[in-house]
Amino acid sequence: MNSSSLWNAEYRQEHVIPSTIRKSPSRTLLTFSELLGIRNMRTALDAGCGNGRNSLYLASLGLKVDAIDFSHAAVMEANKRIRQHSLRDRIHIREANLENALPFKAASFDLCLDLFVFCHLLDDQIKRHYVSELYRVAKPQGRVISALFDTQDEYYSRFARRHAGRTVAMDPSNGITKELYSRDIFLQWFTPLFRPEYFIHFEYYDTLERKSYRRRVLAISCQKRARNRRL
Repeated sequence: MNSSSLWNAEYRQEHVIPSTIRKSPSRTLLTFSELLGIRNMRTALDAGCGNGRNSLYLASLGLKVDAIDFSHAAVMEANKRIRQHSLRDRIHIREANLENALPFKAASFDLCLDLFVFCHLLDDQIKRHYVSELYRVAKPQGRVISALFDTQDEYYSRFARRHAGRTVAMDPSNGITKELYSRDIFLQWFTPLFRPEYFIHFEYYDTLERKSYRRRVLAISCQKRARNRRL
């Protein structure tokens, strides 16, 4: 994963990534909210919560949310927003690295959010560990929602390079590196442990560095399988 210092700078001053200052919840979460009946769930994990916008949305639906991020600046901003919305009784946020074991008991969550987090894990062993941790903390029949950028995303494809069979893009504006995915490779990482329910390909325009780009996002919702199968 990119260093926390890069993310601290992104949240404090760079703001290259639109979601670091965006207040509305992710379009991925809004779309799956109705499909999965999220308001009927009780507990959620927001992994890589950033400024807390998705945690706030889930809490507004009545869920108890545990949020985690390794950027101190992001956690501070999320805490500020949580206080402003008087939701401290529904959201518990902590600073921790997702490359390590998740600090939660097994079968804790009805829903795990992985929105633009998995794509920043660049080591295969860490990816396997992270997905297995999501599996561990998800309740039986629990869901995971994941989203990342397609290899044809107009903004990141400008910096993309093929390396060891994968497409990696380092944004020179903030130094943050992410992997871009095709549909099949994306699904391969989650399907051994989770059963795919919905797959959505979003295309929309967004402004980065004062210029409009056509964004291409891949998003999935999947359900925890009854038996743990190795990745």
